[in-house]
Amino acid sequence: MSNHPLTYLCIFNTTAGSFSRWEAQRIKEILNKDPRSLKGEVFATRSQLDLEARLREYADFYPDILGIGGGDGTASQTLTSVYNIWGSLPEIVAPFSMGTVNQWAAPPDLNDGLIDKAKKIVHWPSTKPIQLAKYLLRCAKKKELPHTQPLDLLDINGKKGFNTGFGAVPKVLWIYYGKTPEQYHRLEEDLRNNLPQHYSRELNRIWNEKTLVDLISDGTGGLLKRSGAVYALSAAAYSMASILDANRREFFQGPFEGEIEIDGKKVEPERLVNAVYVSTYPGVNLGIKWINLLPAPDAGTEPGKMQIVLCTESLFGVVNQLPRLFAGEHLENVQYHSAAKLKLRSELPLVGHIEADFVVAKEFIIRYDRTLKVVAPFGKKS
Repeated sequence: MSNHPLTYLCIFNTTAGSFSRWEAQRIKEILNKDPRSLKGEVFATRSQLDLEARLREYADFYPDILGIGGGDGTASQTLTSVYNIWGSLPEIVAPFSMGTVNQWAAPPDLNDGLIDKAKKIVHWPSTKPIQLAKYLLRCAKKKELPHTQPLDLLDINGKKGFNTGFGAVPKVLWIYYGKTPEQYHRLEEDLRNNLPQHYSRELNRIWNEKTLVDLISDGTGGLLKRSGAVYALSAAAYSMASILDANRREFFQGPFEGEIEIDGKKVEPERLVNAVYVSTYPGVNLGIKWINLLPAPDAGTEPGKMQIVLCTESLFGVVNQLPRLFAGEHLENVQYHSAAKLKLRSELPLVGHIEADFVVAKEFIIRYDRTLKVVAPFGKKS
C-alpha cells in the first residue's frame, strides 16, 4: 500500500430496519480520527432519490472502500445505483449491518443478529459495525489493505444483488412480510390486465395497502422490525403456519409458468417446477447468528458461477426435510445447477424477489456479474 491515505465512502440508509443514529455517529467519529491515514466521507440517505443525488455529488471521488450501512435491500439498491451513476464499483466493499436481517453480511461474520440489536438499544460500543470501523482505522494506520473474502454478485435485469427467487419463493416472502394471499391474487390479476410499463405502479399500489401486521409494526414505532430476529422469527413462524394450513396450501403450489434456460440450454424437468431460487452464498438466517438454513449449499464453490435451485417438491414436502436444509444437504425432488446465466421467460407477468424487493417482468436474465472483495476482519486475506 502506498503512503497515500486509505480512502472510503460510507453510505448509511436511515430507513433500514436497525439503523441507529448513535451507532452511525460513533462510526463517523472513528473513521475521522486520523485523516492522514484514513480519509473519506460518511453520509446518510432517506430515499432512493436522496441516494442518487448524493452519489452524483461524489462522482469524481473513487474510494478504495465503499461502506454500505443497511440491510440486504440497501446493499442491492446502493450497489445498483453506484454502478449506474459511477459506471463501476469500488474494488473493496464493507458491510455495516443495519438492516432487519443482514444476509449478505453473514459470510464475512459481520452480522451478530439479535445480539447487535440489543447492543444498539443500550448503546453498547462493540456492535459489529463499530468493530468494522475500528478495524478499518487500524489497517489504515498500519498502511495495510483490509483483509477481504470473495463474494459473488448477480445482475438481475440490471439490478445488483446476491440472491433472487421466483414461483413459490416470492409467495412465501409475500406472506413473510405480512401480506395476504388475496392481495397476491389481486396483484396477479391486475398485472395481467396492464401493460409492462404499469407493472411497478400496480405492485406498489397493492404493496402499500395496510394489513394487520403493518398496523402492529406501525403501532410499536417500528420496534418489531428493528428487533431483527424477533421480527424474522415471528414472520417465519407465520409463513410456516400458512404453508401447513390446508386451506392456504394451494396458494403456494401453483407451477412456475415460464421457460427456464440455463447457460443457453432449455431445461424441462420431468416434474413441474414450483420454485426457482438463485444465490451466490449458501445460507439464510433468521436474525439469530447460529440459526441458518442452507437452501443453496454449493453456492460460492465454483468461481464465476451461481447456484440455481429448481424445486419440484411441494413446500409441505420441503418443510418435512428441514433437518437436511439445516445440514446443507441436497433435498429430494430438487435440482441443483451451477451456472453463469439463467433466463426465465413467460407470456404472463412473472413476480420475482430480489433481496428485499419484489419485481415484475415477462423476462428475467440473471447472470454472474463479478466477484466483490468484502472486508472480513475475522478471516483470512483473499
